[in-house]
Amino acid sequence: MSQDTMWPKYTTYRCRKIQPESGGKKVRKFCPGTCKKKCKTPRGKCENLKTFRFQGRQKFTCDLYVAVKPVKRCQKDVLGKKDEVNGKLKKIKFFCPATCKKKCKTL
Repeated sequence: MSQDTMWPKYTTYRCRKIQPESGGKKVRKFCPGTCKKKCKTPRGKCENLKTFRFQGRQKFTCDLYVAVKPVKRCQKDVLGKKDEVNGKLKKIKFFCPATCKKKCKTL
Protein backbone atom coordinates (compact mmCIF):
# COMPACT_ATOMS: atom_id res chain seq x y z
CA MET A 1 0.00 0.00 0.00
CA SER A 2 1.44 3.38 -0.96
CA GLN A 3 1.91 6.14 1.56
CA ASP A 4 -0.70 8.31 -0.23
CA THR A 5 -3.43 5.74 0.38
CA MET A 6 -2.38 5.13 3.98
CA TRP A 7 -2.32 8.79 5.05
CA PRO A 8 -6.12 9.39 5.34
CA LYS A 9 -6.60 6.16 7.26
CA TYR A 10 -4.16 7.22 9.99
CA THR A 11 -4.74 10.99 10.08
CA THR A 12 -6.04 11.04 13.67
CA TYR A 13 -3.04 9.07 14.92
CA ARG A 14 -0.53 11.19 13.00
CA CYS A 15 -2.05 14.47 14.13
CA ARG A 16 -1.42 13.47 17.76
CA LYS A 17 2.28 12.76 17.19
CA ILE A 18 4.92 15.18 18.47
CA GLN A 19 6.62 17.15 15.70
CA PRO A 20 10.42 16.70 15.95
CA GLU A 21 12.38 19.83 16.87
CA SER A 22 9.21 21.74 17.77
CA GLY A 23 9.57 21.98 21.51
CA GLY A 24 6.99 19.26 22.13
CA LYS A 25 4.24 20.61 19.87
CA LYS A 26 1.96 18.16 18.10
CA VAL A 27 1.66 17.80 14.32
CA ARG A 28 -1.89 19.21 14.38
CA LYS A 29 -0.43 22.61 15.35
CA PHE A 30 1.40 22.71 12.01
CA CYS A 31 -1.30 21.06 9.85
CA PRO A 32 -4.67 22.46 11.01
CA GLY A 33 -6.24 22.06 7.56
CA THR A 34 -5.67 18.32 7.73
CA CYS A 35 -6.07 17.69 11.44
CA LYS A 36 -8.92 19.95 12.54
CA LYS A 37 -12.37 19.47 11.02
CA LYS A 38 -13.45 23.04 11.70
CA CYS A 39 -10.46 24.33 9.69
CA LYS A 40 -11.50 22.69 6.44
CA THR A 41 -11.61 25.38 3.81
CA PRO A 42 -14.72 25.59 1.67
CA ARG A 43 -14.10 24.99 -2.00
CA GLY A 44 -15.25 27.29 -4.76
CA LYS A 45 -18.41 26.66 -6.79
CA CYS A 46 -16.30 25.49 -9.73
CA GLU A 47 -13.65 23.58 -7.82
CA ASN A 48 -13.52 19.78 -7.72
CA LEU A 49 -13.18 18.14 -4.32
CA LYS A 50 -9.56 16.94 -4.34
CA THR A 51 -10.25 14.03 -1.98
CA PHE A 52 -13.23 12.67 -3.95
CA ARG A 53 -12.93 9.00 -4.91
CA PHE A 54 -15.99 7.35 -6.48
CA GLN A 55 -16.76 4.11 -4.63
CA GLY A 56 -13.58 4.66 -2.58
CA ARG A 57 -11.36 3.62 -5.49
CA GLN A 58 -8.05 5.46 -5.69
CA LYS A 59 -8.13 6.05 -9.47
CA PHE A 60 -11.80 7.08 -9.62
CA THR A 61 -11.22 10.83 -9.25
CA CYS A 62 -12.93 13.73 -10.98
CA ASP A 63 -10.07 14.08 -13.45
CA LEU A 64 -9.24 10.43 -14.10
CA TYR A 65 -12.67 8.78 -14.00
CA VAL A 66 -15.48 11.31 -14.32
CA ALA A 67 -13.86 13.41 -17.06
CA VAL A 68 -13.66 10.40 -19.42
CA LYS A 69 -17.49 10.13 -19.68
CA PRO A 70 -18.87 13.22 -17.90
CA VAL A 71 -22.41 13.11 -19.36
CA LYS A 72 -22.99 9.63 -17.98
CA ARG A 73 -20.89 9.69 -14.82
CA CYS A 74 -21.85 13.12 -13.44
CA GLN A 75 -25.41 11.85 -12.93
CA LYS A 76 -24.40 8.81 -10.85
CA ASP A 77 -25.37 8.69 -7.17
CA VAL A 78 -22.61 8.51 -4.56
CA LEU A 79 -23.55 5.89 -1.99
CA GLY A 80 -23.31 7.01 1.63
CA LYS A 81 -23.44 10.73 0.80
CA LYS A 82 -26.92 12.13 1.42
CA ASP A 83 -28.07 15.71 0.97
CA GLU A 84 -28.93 17.12 4.39
CA VAL A 85 -31.90 19.08 3.01
CA ASN A 86 -33.82 16.55 0.91
CA GLY A 87 -32.28 13.27 2.13
CA LYS A 88 -31.49 12.07 -1.40
CA LEU A 89 -28.11 10.70 -2.40
CA LYS A 90 -25.70 13.29 -3.78
CA LYS A 91 -24.60 12.97 -7.38
CA ILE A 92 -21.00 12.98 -8.61
CA LYS A 93 -21.60 16.45 -10.08
CA PHE A 94 -21.77 17.81 -6.49
CA PHE A 95 -18.19 16.68 -5.85
CA CYS A 96 -16.83 17.42 -9.37
CA PRO A 97 -18.40 20.71 -10.55
CA ALA A 98 -15.37 21.78 -12.61
CA THR A 99 -15.68 18.56 -14.58
CA CYS A 100 -19.48 18.33 -14.75
CA LYS A 101 -20.97 21.82 -14.96
CA LYS A 102 -20.90 23.64 -18.31
CA LYS A 103 -20.70 27.08 -16.70
CA CYS A 104 -17.53 26.03 -14.86
CA LYS A 105 -15.82 24.94 -18.08
CA THR A 106 -16.15 28.41 -19.62
CA LEU A 107 -14.43 30.20 -16.74
